[in-house]
Amino acid sequence: MRHPSEDIFLNIIEEYKAIVYKIANLYARTTEDQEDLFQEIIINLWKAYPSFKGHAKISTWIYQISLNTAITNYRREKKKVRYESISMRSLNEIGAPSEEHEIDQLTILYQAVDDLHKIDKAIVLLYLEQKSYQEISQIMGMTVAATGMRIKRIKSKLAERFAKMN
Repeated sequence: MRHPSEDIFLNIIEEYKAIVYKIANLYARTTEDQEDLFQEIIINLWKAYPSFKGHAKISTWIYQISLNTAITNYRREKKKVRYESISMRSLNEIGAPSEEHEIDQLTILYQAVDDLHKIDKAIVLLYLEQKSYQEISQIMGMTVAATGMRIKRIKSKLAERFAKMN
């Protein structure tokens, strides 16, 4: 028989699992790594759940734990040497693009965001989720002014990147 707090936790996870999926997909490249990161985030949420006092919104708390876990995992993975196999499809795609080939703007955006610093990537995710500067600052543990400045710099970086591609 499960403890009542376990049932409450499982209901919370069911309601907010989309947040965890977004973060896992943003910080992990392969499906396997995304699944592993998702599980690691859930475990860390479960470990932290007894200390949740309700001072912040539950979604803010979930973002905070999820992003901290993802960033820690990102740092750990970055230190590992990775060897990826090259498929025949990848080799075929290396050739020069045809004149008819147009670069998908969404793909460019995802690549540009993926190339950002891990903290900036988290801020972009929260910004695109239409979180207020106050919420973003609370989740990221920075001041509202610092959050605003970071967002301004991120927008400039992305605009510069898009200008170079056009």
